[in-house]
Amino acid sequence: MPPYLTLRFPQYPQWTAVVAKFTSVPSSVLEQATQRVFAGETTLGVLNTTLLVSTRQLEYAIYKTVQNEEFGTRKAKTLATEIFANLSPDKNIGEALRRFGLNTDCDQVVTVALVREGDSVDDQYQKMAELLGGLQPVEIVESEWWSHADMKKVRKVYKLNDAVGLDYDDQKKVTDLVIGACIMRTA
Repeated sequence: MPPYLTLRFPQYPQWTAVVAKFTSVPSSVLEQATQRVFAGETTLGVLNTTLLVSTRQLEYAIYKTVQNEEFGTRKAKTLATEIFANLSPDKNIGEALRRFGLNTDCDQVVTVALVREGDSVDDQYQKMAELLGGLQPVEIVESEWWSHADMKKVRKVYKLNDAVGLDYDDQKKVTDLVIGACIMRTA
């Protein structure tokens, strides 16, 4: 089986999240995938990796999405869009889609599927590869998030430029601040 990340949350055992990372995605494939996403042909969340600094950041957004769905407090129309919103440090869903959505300037793509108990997780693997022109995902390695993130954009979007004494080379601390910015948005 290809290297997918499968997330389950003890509080919500009826949900499974499937995450896959694709690299070196040609811009023509990105354009086709973007068209299919906007046409509503897929329920997958398809993100560029420019602002993703760690797996934990993505896990937070997925967990918050599941929690919002279970409590009936979802702000976005779809689960995929809710993931984008939960990655964002502000409440503007349109801005979140612009920041985290597919971008032909970024050839790194992450796909996310949320699957309810009883639905097939295996079908999601096929849908992910199919959406990206048959490409196969790569293993998700924690240190690679860091190397592919655009730290200048991360600092600007999450308003970290004024953080006193922050070592921008410390992935854990930056991840904590990024997640904190998203949590504060909902406060």
